[in-house]
Amino acid sequence: MMNKPNYTVREAFWNTDAQLLSAIRREVFIDEQQVPEELELDEKDGGGITRHFLIENEQEAIGCARLLPAGQIGRMAVRMPYRRGGYGSQLLRFIVRQALEEYGIAPFLHSQVSAIPFYASLGFEAEGPEFDDAGIPHRTMRLPDTADALAAVYQDSVHRLHDAKHYSHHVATLARTASRTLDILCANLTPAVWANEDVLEGVSALARHSANSQIRILIADSKPLQGVSHPLVRLIQRLPSTLQIKVINADISAPDHGYAIADRQRIAFLNDEASYNGFVNYRAPAECRHQLDEFDRLWNYNSSSDPNLTTIFI
Repeated sequence: MMNKPNYTVREAFWNTDAQLLSAIRREVFIDEQQVPEELELDEKDGGGITRHFLIENEQEAIGCARLLPAGQIGRMAVRMPYRRGGYGSQLLRFIVRQALEEYGIAPFLHSQVSAIPFYASLGFEAEGPEFDDAGIPHRTMRLPDTADALAAVYQDSVHRLHDAKHYSHHVATLARTASRTLDILCANLTPAVWANEDVLEGVSALARHSANSQIRILIADSKPLQGVSHPLVRLIQRLPSTLQIKVINADISAPDHGYAIADRQRIAFLNDEASYNGFVNYRAPAECRHQLDEFDRLWNYNSSSDPNLTTIFI
């Protein structure tokens, strides 16, 4: 295995990077695997709909792949001298995160049978029978919508959040993949996140999943919610046995940060709710324990219920 120098993964564009992209694919698919050129380079490459990606080191382009609008990852290739160096894993993780975060799509791909163990190591699962593509046996593989699969994609590293859209996506994912608990700290259920349809669906699904489900929501200020029809508040009122909300006492200085923690293992954290700068980590039990120490203290000793949020008035 080669020593791994610095590398970057970036989005590429067919109108400016076609030479780099096609050179890698020609080397791997046409020359090495004997795929006919007319099958390898097709009409889907151009037109601006397909997204292309490159991984490069300090000297040259190492590998590439593309993402079709339906969520299909394809034409993934790493040049022979760089295989088994971890480059393919980093490239695939980058593309999967793009599919999940930008489109909300669980990606799939058509894997050569010999490459199934590689994709399986990153959480993909094979489905359906083998089929022939350009004379090479393939199987369809799909990334399941599970916490384990997300942990494989995101690893233990921290991935940055930078806007309400990304935070909402990850909160919805945490709720959807949680098996029992979801703990939420926020200022006042800002609609950009907490009225988001995917977030509401995820929270509702967890609340209805089991009598043992427990969702605790701790907010700093309930005044902006009074006299307002907020969809999450309505959900809390309908499902009080599994969905609870409290307000931090006025004499306590509420934290500036916010977070959502699923099953005491996975966290989406905002350093500052106003800017949505933060991080997500899908395998972070130590960080979750640290934040839950604060949450439990506030929940048990420094907060109270607000009847305006928990009671349905007729």
